[in-house]
Amino acid sequence: MIISAHAPTVSVLMSAYNAEAYIGKAVQSILNQTFNDFEFIIINDGSTDSTGNILESFHDNRIVLVHKDNTGLTKALNQGLSLARGEYIARMDADDISLPERLARQMQFLEENPATGLIGCHFYVIDSDGGQKSLCCPPIYNDEIQKELLMGNQFCHGSVVFRTECIKTVGLYREFFKFAQDFDLWLRIAEKYQCSNLAVPLYQWRGEQHSLSLRSLKEKNNQFMYAAFAILLAKERRTAGVDRLQRYPERQWDLAQELNGKAGGTILSSLYFTTSRGLQRRGDIQSARALAQKACLSNPLRWRYWKHLFALMQCP
Repeated sequence: MIISAHAPTVSVLMSAYNAEAYIGKAVQSILNQTFNDFEFIIINDGSTDSTGNILESFHDNRIVLVHKDNTGLTKALNQGLSLARGEYIARMDADDISLPERLARQMQFLEENPATGLIGCHFYVIDSDGGQKSLCCPPIYNDEIQKELLMGNQFCHGSVVFRTECIKTVGLYREFFKFAQDFDLWLRIAEKYQCSNLAVPLYQWRGEQHSLSLRSLKEKNNQFMYAAFAILLAKERRTAGVDRLQRYPERQWDLAQELNGKAGGTILSSLYFTTSRGLQRRGDIQSARALAQKACLSNPLRWRYWKHLFALMQCP
């Protein structure tokens, strides 16, 4: 691992685990950025395929490559953050693609808007072959994002850039979150800083591949459950100024069952509903129907959930 003496403006952070099919294109998309004052921290999180060899084949002095035993995404990202020297942190996922002007456009916005701590962008959903399937347009203005965040994640994880001072203020990714660790962090950042999404697609998210990574129904349910935890904790902070994980850090692993009960019902059903609507906008009617059914079953008294499901049942 060779580290340049020059402190870069941006630290691009990527964790990779068994990503041999797409890792080369992901790395190259960052190296091809029009903005080039960055270091590229890549954590090879114990891959057992050829990911490590592919990463070693890149010879660029901006790359800081770390090979480690597998500990999972949250710990890998925190290790990368501990190495970051940039004023800004840009995320990148190992099976996605950043379009060439992504960093330049996001950096320009952050430089011109010092109150903004976190910025994402609109993004394309692509298939395993890189074919474009749909365009996702999360809200762009801070007021709307702040409101919508309490109903679900408004950022594509790999597309964001945030100020390093944000994690100094609110902390790192929390290891309690095996899933939705990004959502929990965005909620905490949003309490202290303005947030935005650029209304231009600068990122390609391999949605089909991400779905394949959630191989079991249990894991899919865990994604929603941890997101519900994140919302519940955010509401606690907004009411009391602190959440139970912050108040009792030594007990964080014992709090899962307590949270599980409280995060059910209203919050979880709302997540199912809002995600279903997003899938409908992307044209994935089958998945939208499945989540709409979950929303109705978990909170059967909400008429709008049933109305949404009925509408989806009429779709071809």
